Amino acid sequence: MLSYLAAVTAVVSAAWTSLMLGVATAGLYLRLPDSRWLSRAVTAAFALSAFLMGLLLVGGANLMTGVLLGLAAFAAQMLAALVLTHGLPVTDRIHLGLAQQNGITAIILALAFERDFPGFVAVVAPAILTVNLVYVLANRLSDTWGPRRPLPSEPR
Repeated sequence: MLSYLAAVTAVVSAAWTSLMLGVATAGLYLRLPDSRWLSRAVTAAFALSAFLMGLLLVGGANLMTGVLLGLAAFAAQMLAALVLTHGLPVTDRIHLGLAQQNGITAIILALAFERDFPGFVAVVAPAILTVNLVYVLANRLSDTWGPRRPLPSEPR
């Protein structure tokens, strides 16, 4: 019960003070026993924030800059994961290097920064699409041709 109360308090206080990074940080430490409702809430928040971001794209998107930003973000994730996971098995390092989030934090930040930096969403929206597309393609390639974990029944 205390976990649920802490989660609700973190979300409400973050929304009230616009500290979305606070929710992300709380997620590092707070684990709910049953998180099915949380998964649905994140999916709904992602859809709503993507819709709101789309409303801001009336003036168009800056595709080239957005694609380059998305590729740079994906490369930075790969590099950071590969450096920080030194010593782990190669399979784990590759999977962590190819791991990406769905972009809800980027969308929320873009919506917040658009007010102060007009055109911010025009760059971030294509970047989010690029990161998600590269994520899907890279993970499909890794699953098809990459190193595999031995099955529990196989000798190591």
